[in-house]
Amino acid sequence: MAIACADPMTFGAVPNDGLPDDVAFQAAIDNALTGSHEVCIPSGEWTITKRARASLLINGGPLRMYGTGPSTVLRMTGDGGRGDWYGLEIRNAHDVELRDFTLDAVATFNTEEQTHLVQIAFGAHDVVLTNLVLGPMRRDDQPVGAGAGGDCIRLLGEIDAPVERITIKQSQLLNCDRSGIALQRGVRHVEISHLDILGTGDSPIDFEPTAPGPIAYITMADLFIDRPADAQGATSIAIAGHGADVADHIVVKDSILQGGGISVLNAANVDILDNDIAQGPGAGATIRMHRRASNIVITRNTITRRANNEPGPLISATHNNGLAPNGVRVVNNQMRQETSAPVVELQSMTNFEMAKNAVQYAGDDATQPMVWARSVIADVGGITIRDNSLRGKSGALMWVSARDRAVGRIDILNNTASDVGATLRCEVNDKAMHARIKLSKNRVGKATRVCGP
Repeated sequence: MAIACADPMTFGAVPNDGLPDDVAFQAAIDNALTGSHEVCIPSGEWTITKRARASLLINGGPLRMYGTGPSTVLRMTGDGGRGDWYGLEIRNAHDVELRDFTLDAVATFNTEEQTHLVQIAFGAHDVVLTNLVLGPMRRDDQPVGAGAGGDCIRLLGEIDAPVERITIKQSQLLNCDRSGIALQRGVRHVEISHLDILGTGDSPIDFEPTAPGPIAYITMADLFIDRPADAQGATSIAIAGHGADVADHIVVKDSILQGGGISVLNAANVDILDNDIAQGPGAGATIRMHRRASNIVITRNTITRRANNEPGPLISATHNNGLAPNGVRVVNNQMRQETSAPVVELQSMTNFEMAKNAVQYAGDDATQPMVWARSVIADVGGITIRDNSLRGKSGALMWVSARDRAVGRIDILNNTASDVGATLRCEVNDKAMHARIKLSKNRVGKATRVCGP
C-alpha cells in the first residue's frame, strides 16, 4: 500500500507563479513530521522567501523530502535584509533525507556571507543529501564571490550538540558564492562522495573551525572539483582544526582536483590517496601542511604544477606560529614540477619520508633541488629519501640549509636521476650540528655530495 505524502500544493503552494511558497512548504514539512514522514514536491518552480533566519526548517524526524529531479526547482528569492538566511535548515533533526530537487539563490539580493542554501546544524544526525543540484548562488553577470554570499552547504555543530553521520552524495554544487561545503565545527562521521563542485568563490570544501568542536572522521571520495582562477585562496580542499583541537581522521581519495590543491592545518591522521591534483593560480604549495599537521600520508596521487602557475613547491611541510608538522609520508606518487621551485620544501620538519615516487622536473631554474630542507625554528631531521626516480635537470636530490638549528638524521638511498648537480648540497654554518647523513646506492651519474659552511 502506497504511503501518502505531504504535498505543498495541499497547503496552498502554487508552482510557477512567482509568489511565496515557503509558508505552504513549512506546513507540509510540519505535517509530515507528525504523519507520513514524507514531503513530495511536484515539478515546477517554487518561490522561497525570507521569513526568519531559516525559510524552511526541519526540526525532528524521520523525514524524507523529495522532488521529481531537475524539473523541481526551489528558488530563494527576494531581499535578504543583510542578515543570516538559510534556504533550508536541518537542526536537532534525525533520519532526514533530501533528494531529487534543485535549490538555488540566483533571485536574491541584499544578502551577506551567512546566506546559505542548506545548513545542517546543532544536534542533527543521520542526514542524507543525494541527487540534488545546489546552486547557482549568483547570476551570470556577477563575478565570482559577488552573489548571494554564502555556502551551498554548511555543517555547524557544537561540542555538546554535534552534527554527525552525514552523507552528501551524487549531487552537483554549482557557483556557490563561498564554499561548496563548509565544515564549521562540531562535525564528525561525514561522507562526501560522487560530487561535482564547480565555480565556487572560495575553497570548494573548507574546514572553517572558528571555535572549539572536533571535526573528525571525514571522508571525501570520487569528487570532481574545478576551482575558478579568480576564487579566493589557492586550495580545492582546506582541512583544518581549531588550535589544539585538531581535525582528525580525514581522507581525500579517488578525486580530480583542478585549479587548486589541498591545505592541511592543525590536522592529524590525514590520508590523501589516488587523486589527480593540478595546481591553479597561487604561490602556495599544491599540497601544503603546516602547524599541527601530523601523521599525513600522500600516496598514489598524480600531482602537477604547470608552468603557467606561480612558482611554488608541489608539497610543503612548514612551521607556522611556532609549531611545525611531524610525520609525513610521500609514497608512490607521479609528480611533475614545471615551475622554478623545489618539488618538496620542508621547514623545521622532522620525521619525513619520500619513497618510490616518479618525479619530473621541468622548471626553468635547473639549480632547484628535488627536496629542500631548512631548519628555521626547530631542528630538521629524521628524513628519508629513497627509491625515487627524478627526470629533468635539477640542482640536487636534496638541499639542506641550516643556521642556528641542528641537522639530524638524513638518509638518501637508492634514488635515480638523469641530470642532477649533486646528490646532497648543504648550506650549514658552524652553529649547526651534523648528525648522521647517509648516502648509499644512488644512481645519479657524476653527481657528488657538496657540503660546507
